[in-house]
Amino acid sequence: MRILYWAELFPPHIGGVEKYAADLLAEMSLAGHECAVLTNSSTIATEACETIAGGCILRHPFRRAVLSRSPARIHALLKIITGFKKEFMPDVVHVHLGGSCAFFELLTRRNAGAA
Repeated sequence: MRILYWAELFPPHIGGVEKYAADLLAEMSLAGHECAVLTNSSTIATEACETIAGGCILRHPFRRAVLSRSPARIHALLKIITGFKKEFMPDVVHVHLGGSCAFFELLTRRNAGAA
């Protein structure tokens, strides 16, 4: 099964949700599922794309795009995420809490696969 996780922050950020998301990713990967995480880019997580615990972690400036109120920045990310979701074709989408990541999930859901 292909599982797409959305998390506002992901390790190396430290917190309860971040730990839970990383542990869940590791366990699902060990169980044989193909996993990917879409999360916010930040100053302490400098890689835009990396593999952690068997899952592909993709970091994009979701929060900055929403706070900028720039339709062009938001539209550019929507295109990137829709393309990724069409390529990855998740069977399950798991959103950890709300925020900018949930905003982008909802806007790309109809055009790109799993609900």
